[in-house]
Amino acid sequence: MSTLGEFDQTSLQPPDKGDCCRRYDPKHDPEEFFGMISLVMVTVGLVLITVGYLTPRAYKFDPDEEARKMEAIQLYYSELSYHLDIVILAGMALIAFGGILYTAIFISAFFTCLMAPPINRQNIPLSQSSDNRHYGATTFDK
Repeated sequence: MSTLGEFDQTSLQPPDKGDCCRRYDPKHDPEEFFGMISLVMVTVGLVLITVGYLTPRAYKFDPDEEARKMEAIQLYYSELSYHLDIVILAGMALIAFGGILYTAIFISAFFTCLMAPPINRQNIPLSQSSDNRHYGATTFDK
């Protein structure tokens, strides 16, 4: 235990796991890992929705083509439209699940920081002097 004016080397130790001011390591920290997964899910969902809406769904009707060929083209575009709708729904689901996961991580981190123990301010050096009773003051009369 150090006095108020001395610098304590134990205050430089890494914070506890429950502290909200810790370094993030995605390999060992589940919050960081799931945060990255939720970000990837939202990004992939946005890409899927973009692809689903930007792919052309309609065909140009050509009256000079024979009926069987036009029917085959119409069936192809009908099936393509069905699959693009599935891609859009999958993108929406990924965005929704990624958002839910990210929200759950944010709420758990918020409550973890709320329930964290208060900081022990006696181990924090305020200045280089041994008398720290004038913290923030410009005059130092003893």
